[in-house]
Amino acid sequence: MDDIAWPGGRIVFQWWCEARRGTSLPTRADFSPTILGRYLSGICLVTVPEAGGALRFRLAGTGIARALGWDPTGHALVDLPAAKPLVDRCCWAVEHRSPYLCCDQPLSVLGKGYLTHSSVVVPLADESGRVAILIGHVHFASSFSR
Repeated sequence: MDDIAWPGGRIVFQWWCEARRGTSLPTRADFSPTILGRYLSGICLVTVPEAGGALRFRLAGTGIARALGWDPTGHALVDLPAAKPLVDRCCWAVEHRSPYLCCDQPLSVLGKGYLTHSSVVVPLADESGRVAILIGHVHFASSFSR
């Protein structure tokens, strides 16, 4: 958890670790967005299709929409510019039923090379135990402030 340098990411990851029941994943019903308080704008929820469909944003916080310049809520992840690394990381989290951490990635594909983003994503299960949703927290930082 020391690798997660921003509060919202630490909160999501700590909640996930505490909400696990042995080897079982927490569910969407276990998660309350109120735990994020003032860091709620960096949250995203991604639905995982049962078979064949695309990973899709169920919700994207206002901080994410502001950084992207549009609200991806309801859109497939592949609709994002240069989405392959993000889709690959999310598929990895689903397959391994494990969180991932991605730090200091540039947003140059959006013409915003002055911004970087870091994210932590955790998987949640449905009633059958299948990974059905991913919760992520994204932090944006100016590369000039380093």
